[in-house]
Amino acid sequence: GQPNRRTGGCDEDIMEITSGDLIFQLCGWNSGQH
Repeated sequence: GQPNRRTGGCDEDIMEITSGDLIFQLCGWNSGQH
């Protein structure tokens, strides 16, 4: 998924992935945002 083009953020279903001291915030895979 991709962030909302207008707001620059995800509309819904934000998935957090933590790796050590890093935190990744991705749009949900099923958000329907392509």
